[in-house]
Amino acid sequence: MSYKVVNSDISGSVGGATTFLDTVTLEPTIDIAAPSGEDIQVRLGDAAGANKFTLLDSALVAVIQADSDGTIQILDASNNGNPQIRMGATDAEEVHFQSIYDSGAQTLDYVLFQTDAVSATANKGLFRFNVDGSDILDIDDGGIDLDTGGALSINGTDVLSATVLGSGVLASSLTSVGTLASLALGGAISGATTLGMAGDLTDYEAVNDGSPSIFLGSSSLERLNIQAVYNSGAQTIARIDFITSTASGTGDDGQFRFTVDDVAILDIDDGGIEVTGGGSFTAGLSGITTLATSGVYTASGAINVTIANTVNDVPFEVVQNDTTNNPVAASVANTGTGNTLFLNSDGNSVSLNVDSEATTADVLSLDGNPLTTGNLLLATNTLSGTALANRSAGNNLVDVTVSRTDARTSGTTADDYDVVNITRTSVTTGSGGTMTSAGSVLRLANTVTQTDGTLTDTVNVLEIEADTDSTGYAILIGNE
Repeated sequence: MSYKVVNSDISGSVGGATTFLDTVTLEPTIDIAAPSGEDIQVRLGDAAGANKFTLLDSALVAVIQADSDGTIQILDASNNGNPQIRMGATDAEEVHFQSIYDSGAQTLDYVLFQTDAVSATANKGLFRFNVDGSDILDIDDGGIDLDTGGALSINGTDVLSATVLGSGVLASSLTSVGTLASLALGGAISGATTLGMAGDLTDYEAVNDGSPSIFLGSSSLERLNIQAVYNSGAQTIARIDFITSTASGTGDDGQFRFTVDDVAILDIDDGGIEVTGGGSFTAGLSGITTLATSGVYTASGAINVTIANTVNDVPFEVVQNDTTNNPVAASVANTGTGNTLFLNSDGNSVSLNVDSEATTADVLSLDGNPLTTGNLLLATNTLSGTALANRSAGNNLVDVTVSRTDARTSGTTADDYDVVNITRTSVTTGSGGTMTSAGSVLRLANTVTQTDGTLTDTVNVLEIEADTDSTGYAILIGNE
């Protein structure tokens, strides 16, 4: 059954005022029609609009309530009522907004915004938020999607956009992030236990006297500092400093240790540079050119200085330029019984070449004051074999040549010196003591032994040759 209510049935005019029905009870259907060209206006409430319109269910419980301030309420005062608004074509194609109560109660648990769509096409049924005619935000299958140019803001400050973390973000509680193509820091990294990266770690401080540092350790008192030190008032590199700091008083704490393939090779500690583990010290090209400070350089293994065959250079050179203190340029000490200095020449080269620019100092000085049974100077040349190499005249085993050429055109050069001076001195200074001196000041011996074959010996034990231009004696024997 239907009821049709037309305009004349609802209101009329009495004294120029519009009157309304107090109550209209119609069921089960209300059918309201307006004359052609006119709108339908249904006013619910009193004429002043002060009261509210309430739709009751069969138990006279308010279900929909419209207040005079424009508020519409959908109420369901029953346990698990969960009232909702649904819009769409069917249950399978709709959006609904629903208040979900706590189970078995009427208290609000959460609000559900839900869409239903039969289509399998991605993002069908998405929520789109449009502000003032512009699309701002979609919530779709992938999550929240801000439109181009959009940003996430908190209290008016942008904190995140598609490509930029907001400049106003001053702190973060992030525990991990994905791969960063670049990371610029304006302060310190604190609290991190590890820092891993697949590329380069760059720290550029483009300010005068910036001198950036990398610190590793437990505190400023226990750390390693690697610092690029700038020239004063500039940004150019002056040097690289490797600095350790430790409060420990134990010797060598804070030392540098260089380990290659899990093997300790080199230590730099309180005593200087130490090659460890039986390793060697090798330098190529010009090798070590400068030892800037004094100190002891210790190696537990051999020190091996090597240059390439194609390079004509000095592999090991010590230059002493201190003319004030005049220290020893190089010293080799030996407390054992081995050779203090061993020169091993495997090629046709001079094993020891002393080139002195001195005018008054000794070129070679041998000091064997504590010597008792050993030789002050021992030179041997012992060969044996089935076909020894021939030696011709002039190939001397010991050759001392002194040549002085004077090109002056006036004046006189005093040239009074001995080419070889061998002096033996025996002195007694104690009363009652006895010294027995024997032997020779100069002993020349030629030993010839023929055990088989033929041996022809025409060796002169002593040969003295005086030039005919000389007026001196070939042999001068004197007894002082």
